[in-house]
Amino acid sequence: HEPTYDDKKLSSILQAARWYAQYINHADIKIHLAKESKKIILNYTMKKIISFFVSLILLVVFIAAGSYFYISSQLKPVSSDENAEAVRIEVSNGDSVRKIGNLLKANNVIKNEKLFYIFASRSNLMRYFSKIQAEYETQRFVLKSGIYYIKPNMHVQEIYNLLSSGRQEYISVSIPEGYT
Repeated sequence: HEPTYDDKKLSSILQAARWYAQYINHADIKIHLAKESKKIILNYTMKKIISFFVSLILLVVFIAAGSYFYISSQLKPVSSDENAEAVRIEVSNGDSVRKIGNLLKANNVIKNEKLFYIFASRSNLMRYFSKIQAEYETQRFVLKSGIYYIKPNMHVQEIYNLLSSGRQEYISVSIPEGYT
């Protein structure tokens, strides 16, 4: 078990070793003291360097884990209610993903419009955060115009797949006989 040294202790030990070496002319003792002082300095420096890198690695791990859990929570459905009312979203030809993301956020269908845009533009990222990837293939997101009904209990991946499908709202029109 080696003792740990702080800066004051280390400097006083080295000062005493130098003083002792000055007043003794024996060469072996001077060489031994020089080696010992170098060992102490090296041990102290190595401990500082190792503790710095261990702290840095732990900080990176905590930031990565925190980011992962934050992003995962933002991509989950807004509501878990199966009976939640669907919101009608109209995507016109030429609408941007940012505009649709803002529209979905305003209608309380998604939690974070910025993450919606980022994951739409980098669809390969979704595979790391989607728990439903076996059900929904992660493919390139292409926003297609149409009228969509989106429920707040839908995962972001489901919303991407719906908005990429191009499914339209169909209106049935019945024309009675004789009016044509």
